[in-house]
Amino acid sequence: MPTYFECKKCGWSGNVNGRPRCLACYRRRVREWRSRNPDKAREQRSRYDKKFREERPEEYRAKRRKYYLPQTAKRARQRRVEWLKQGTVTNHDLIEIFELYSKRCVYCGVDVNPRFTPNDPRGFDHVKSRAQGGKHERENIVPCCRRCNELKG
Repeated sequence: MPTYFECKKCGWSGNVNGRPRCLACYRRRVREWRSRNPDKAREQRSRYDKKFREERPEEYRAKRRKYYLPQTAKRARQRRVEWLKQGTVTNHDLIEIFELYSKRCVYCGVDVNPRFTPNDPRGFDHVKSRAQGGKHERENIVPCCRRCNELKG
C-alpha cells in the first residue's frame, strides 16, 4: 500500500512504495558516497556482479551479449584502424614486401594470399606488435600466413 512522503531536503512530495525516500536525493547521496569511497564502491559492484552471475547466469550472458561485447569489439576495431592510418605503409610497399619474401610466410614457408590494402593488411604480420609499441611501417611488416599470425598473437 503506497504511503505519502515529503522530502525535507528538496521538498518533493508524493506516494511511495516501500521505503519512504525521495529518489532524486537518494541517487545524489549514493553518487557522492561512490565518489568518496571508490574502492568500497568497486568491491560492492564486484560482489553484486558475482552474485548476479551465479544466481541468474542466463540473464547475465544476455546482458553481456547485448551491451558489453558489441561495444567493446567496435571500439577495438576503431582503435586498430586509427593506428593503421597513422602508419606510412602504401599498397606499393606491401607488394614489394610480399615479393621480397618470395610470396611465402616468413615463419613456416607456406604460400600466402594477402590483401594489399594499407588499412587492412591481411596476410602480413607486424613483427613488433601494436601492444608492444610497434609502428605500422614498412620495416615492421613481413608476410605471414593466418595460422602463424594467430599463434604468434
